[in-house]
Amino acid sequence: MISNISITQSHFLQTKAPTEKKELGQFFTPSEIATFMASLITLDKDKSQSISVLDAGAGAGILGISALLKLKELGFKKLHLTAYEKDDLVIPLLKENLDTFSKENEGISFSYEVFNQDFILENNTQSYDVCCINPPYFKYSAKTSPYAKSMAHLFKGDPNIYALFVAKALSLLAPKGELIFITPRSFTNGLYFKGFRKYLIKNNNLDSIHIFKSRRDAFKESDVLQENVIFKIVKDLKQSNIRVSSSNGVGDLNESEINNYDSDLLLDSTSSESFIRIPESQEDAEVLSLVESWGNTFEEMGYFISTGPVVEYRSKEFLEPTQTDSLPLINAHNLQGLKVVFDGSHKKDKRFYLIEGATKWLVPNKNYVLIRRISSKDEKKRIGASVYEASNFEKDFVALENHINFIGHKERDMTLEEAYGLALILRSNLFDTYFRTISGNTQVNATELKTLKLCSKEVIEKLGSDWLKGRMTEDQTDEFLKERIKHESRYAV
Repeated sequence: MISNISITQSHFLQTKAPTEKKELGQFFTPSEIATFMASLITLDKDKSQSISVLDAGAGAGILGISALLKLKELGFKKLHLTAYEKDDLVIPLLKENLDTFSKENEGISFSYEVFNQDFILENNTQSYDVCCINPPYFKYSAKTSPYAKSMAHLFKGDPNIYALFVAKALSLLAPKGELIFITPRSFTNGLYFKGFRKYLIKNNNLDSIHIFKSRRDAFKESDVLQENVIFKIVKDLKQSNIRVSSSNGVGDLNESEINNYDSDLLLDSTSSESFIRIPESQEDAEVLSLVESWGNTFEEMGYFISTGPVVEYRSKEFLEPTQTDSLPLINAHNLQGLKVVFDGSHKKDKRFYLIEGATKWLVPNKNYVLIRRISSKDEKKRIGASVYEASNFEKDFVALENHINFIGHKERDMTLEEAYGLALILRSNLFDTYFRTISGNTQVNATELKTLKLCSKEVIEKLGSDWLKGRMTEDQTDEFLKERIKHESRYAV
């Protein structure tokens, strides 16, 4: 039956204009993913009880029906499904599929309700035992959207509707009820989702996580390039170990690598940000554990991490070639390997002119580590770090563009040894793996970096010194760090 629903929903999507699908945030669940998500249901309840299932953003009903089939397989014989679907056009298909399920499963007591309403805006006080959802995906305005008042305390900025669906579904779960959802991974570390993460984890059991290594494979019929995850949460249950599975995409779901991890490794209780860390393999988990054993964070060691202040469209008057007194405008393309390179030959090179009002856009000319703000999972290294050497430029200030972050120290100037040591660590395979377990965004933001673990100042400077003196290459950074991790306790910050 699930394969038939998959075919009919695919045909339905082909009748819709891309603008319609985008407006609704409509991405129907492939049959393989629906079956996999349903397989995570283990509901610990009396088999004679009537079980209520919620499918919010139901579409053609593939997830709700997959959940019903799994519950039947587990021995439950009284099932009720509540489906919410905003799209008028798909409602007939949804009802047809539910009627077919009823006819093909006469051995159980089954009933359903379909609400052609907005799940978030509808006042629903019913409780559910199982919720299996693929929520819509689009950003909404925290100021003007009709969704703005719904659970506003959980979000900052302009949130995404998918998180609101998950939060509301969790609020409607009965004790020990199971919530299974597929969404973008962005909520696991995004700044705007801090309250949402705390809400998910507090007094609930994050039972399992599945991650897709490919950003394209989960929803092939869409043009969305997104890192997706599947979560299972059991409400009002004490946190236990977390099961993490991973596959390249849909085709190898049944051959997923599966590992069980201590929840403390994945749920960071030492940080106020409540990041959820997801290693893709046992090797990644070992790296995560290794780096987390370092005793300090960037912030604790006194490093500040800020974003370049020059926003080009806001500072056009300073970029006009009318003045001779100017600075190079350091942008992401100037981060070339370990060093910042600006010689005016690149087609994107621009200069920042020192006319009245310019200083508000500038920072003191000191040694910094610069980092590209934007990177994707597909890139060889998530963190592109380079050293800006103050001595290469004669002015008192430097102009740093908004597409880069810069690292300095709050109380002193960084030495070149320290700057190169930091850059080498950030560029290492070890740190790249560590960062990938944490970040599900294309942004490499300052908030994330501040909370990451870092080795001692002595080790940082030793690494930078050895590189500057030609005693080691960048490729030897990982070996250098691994050798010294076990000795970290000897070093005082």
